[in-house]
Formats: sequence, C-alpha cells, structure tokens
Amino acid sequence: MATDGRPTQPLATVVMQRAPRDLADAEPPPAASARRYLREHLPSIYTDPAGAEPGVEGFTSRLIGSLERVLDPVVATLDCLPAQLSADTAPAPMLALMAGWLGLAEDERRSLADRRDEVRFASAIAQSRGTLPGIQLGLKTAFPSLPLRVEDGGGVTFSTDAGSEPEAGPREFFVYCDTPIPVERQAAVARAVDRLKPVNARYRLRVKSPPKPKQAPEPKPTVESEPPPAEDT
Repeated sequence: MATDGRPTQPLATVVMQRAPRDLADAEPPPAASARRYLREHLPSIYTDPAGAEPGVEGFTSRLIGSLERVLDPVVATLDCLPAQLSADTAPAPMLALMAGWLGLAEDERRSLADRRDEVRFASAIAQSRGTLPGIQLGLKTAFPSLPLRVEDGGGVTFSTDAGSEPEAGPREFFVYCDTPIPVERQAAVARAVDRLKPVNARYRLRVKSPPKPKQAPEPKPTVESEPPPAEDT
C-alpha cells in the first residue's frame, strides 16, 4: 500500500513517465509507410531493376507505397494496441470497454484515475475474492477517499472424532469507517462488501457518528424585583 492509502501498482505494470518538456516541439515519429514494410519484402521479380536510377521507384514500388500510405492509420493503431489495452494509457472509451469485459459496473461519476485503478486491480481482486486482503483491496479501490478498515477475528473449528464433521460457528467480520458518511454512501459501501465477502459470512458496517451540534446555553430567567412599599407619613 502507498503512504496515502491507495493500492500500489503490481510489478508487471508499466510505469509511465512524463516526457521531457524539450520533446514538446519535436517532430512526430514517421509513419509506418516510411519503414517500407511492404516494399522491402516483395519478391525479387517485383522489385525495381538493378539498373534503375537511385531515388526513382518503379511502377510496382509506387503502387505498393500508395497502399502503405493508405494503411498508415490501421498500422499505427496496431502499433499502439498494447497502450490501448493498458489501464494506464487506454483512452476513456477503451477503458469503459475493458471494464465491461471484466464485469465491472460502469460509474461515470468516478474520476478517470479511480476507474483506471478499478480496471488495473480487477484481476488481483478476483483472485483474492472472499479473503481479508481481497475485501480490503476491493474497498480501497472502490472508495479510495474513505478511511475504511476491515477486522476479522478469525477462528478454527476442529474435532477429535475422525468420523464426524465439526459444526462451524458463525463467521463474522467488521467493516469500520472512521469518518461520518451519508446514508446513500453507506448503502454503496454495503453493496461493495456484499460482492466481495464470502457467501456464508456475515458482517457489520460501523460508521462513525457525526458530531452533535453544540446547543446554545439557555438564557437565565430574569427575576423582576418588586419596589419596596411606601412608608405612611
């Protein structure tokens, strides 16, 4: 886990670095047709004759070169396919498509960084589903801004009789939220826990109560003093 509580990236994830500012004015990389990937692999019968003038291409080379330029957008997309399928660099539409592939609920109210984390850690959450680390990672990914913690007392059931199966006691764990959240947010946390917990396990969600508003002190009642009786002269 990182110092801010957000889950760190797996070791297999490519770390993206910001390009230097000097490269902002650099020329874009050449198109795929500049590699002559089709013309260089033509059979010798279709290549230009050996006595041709340098820099002058024959009809076949010009025809295949035109085809290469037409296919430049397609080849560029294929060259960038690993980046298109990476949670770190995929555009928002492709990120939503990958979330659908993984069976994740799409929530456009979440930030793009949070949706990238959800796709990035979907495999790890699925592998550890039903375990304490899986519940913690799933809640941290779904609610990165909430201080949620999971406590599980654990337990072991055994029997000294090899022919009988011991009765397991109730399995229960607690999910704590150390900050007050509205009822709608509590319901969202409860739905996430239901998806992550084991089927036969119970849980309790405990949310910190909001501070009570300070009441103004009640004004003390004023006692009006009666004037002294007048003396008879």
